[in-house]
Amino acid sequence: MKYAQGLGPDRLVVVLLPDSGSRYLSKVFDDHWMRDHGFILRGSEPTVLEVAQTRGLPELVTAGAENRPAEVIAKMRQYAISQLPVVDGQGRLIGVVTEVDLLHGLLSSGHAQAERLTIESLINRDVPAVEEDTPLTGRAAS
Repeated sequence: MKYAQGLGPDRLVVVLLPDSGSRYLSKVFDDHWMRDHGFILRGSEPTVLEVAQTRGLPELVTAGAENRPAEVIAKMRQYAISQLPVVDGQGRLIGVVTEVDLLHGLLSSGHAQAERLTIESLINRDVPAVEEDTPLTGRAAS
């Protein structure tokens, strides 16, 4: 109010007062409700690949179990991402490594071991996977 009073009578001030959205969980945050009311076209759900492509990444960015933490961290910084899928020599998913995993690994290894450390022991191997043509429908995986 104080700021608006100092602007003068010929100025327009617009104020947005957002709430938490908790009252809308069964509506605008529900893809089924949005689709039923014509806000989302049926069959227009993006696929996993389409969402990944909106990031503008040149390819799927991955790491190998033999990579050193410094290499993986550099790749994460280059592409502004916080986790990477880890693939084997044939490109099959073997797990995921996150910034937190790397930090814990570096802190627990000590300086003497850091040069020899790979991400092999830092990989979370219990991860779900989907095909690139899987539609993102807003439903939680079961």
